[in-house]
Amino acid sequence: MNRAWAVHGVLRPYDLMALAGLARGRSVQEIAAAIGTPYETLRNRILRLRQRLGAASCAHAVAIAYRRGWLSGLTAEPRPSVLLSARQRQVLALMADGLTNRQIATALGISEDTTGTHARRIYAVLETSRPGATPAKAARCHAIALAYQHGHLIPTKEQSR
Repeated sequence: MNRAWAVHGVLRPYDLMALAGLARGRSVQEIAAAIGTPYETLRNRILRLRQRLGAASCAHAVAIAYRRGWLSGLTAEPRPSVLLSARQRQVLALMADGLTNRQIATALGISEDTTGTHARRIYAVLETSRPGATPAKAARCHAIALAYQHGHLIPTKEQSR
């Protein structure tokens, strides 16, 4: 049986294309159109990938992919050097761990509104906004990818399952 497509027995041939699209801040609809796959098919593939990875969200799946080195070949998007506050780095790290805004607020002892404000500022500083993109999901995936690409988050080696 040919398993050349598998990365540690977890990824399917189309998974890296989906992860790269998510890392670039593309919506599932945009990725589906770009790779010529029906939207529902790709959405289901991403859901199954998240299940295999134990990822709470698409942004968490992108973070796992960076931690495991699967997206190390993805060219970093050019961005000016920016500084994030210590709190923004904390929020970003918890986003990468798959926590929701409510869970982040609880973990940091702040309000959910404050967490949302931190998230929006992170998106603005990292320049994740794109016309027509779904801000909450696409921007979060894009912010996580940019944070790994530009050293705001350091990919620690995560064991493959």
